[in-house]
Amino acid sequence: EECERLRPDVVFLSPPWGGPDYLAADEYDAESTLVPEAGSALMARALAAAPRAALFLPRTTSRRSVDAARVAALSAGCADFEEEWEFLNKKLK
Repeated sequence: EECERLRPDVVFLSPPWGGPDYLAADEYDAESTLVPEAGSALMARALAAAPRAALFLPRTTSRRSVDAARVAALSAGCADFEEEWEFLNKKLK
């Protein structure tokens, strides 16, 4: 209701990744680890509230999770989907 009246320009999401246990895994699955909703569902909700959204995830996020977020964004009518990977001294951060 409030979002309809105050339509934001962008929604930034930085959901909890499950505590330090995510560091032990080789790959982070945002579709099964994030609760109560998967990363793609969060992206769809964010884009329902604003025309742009950003989802901050661990560097070990699986390709499958990123692709699911991309599909959710495109399904929500978002024409542009951009991934950003940060490197420092040739190392993924």
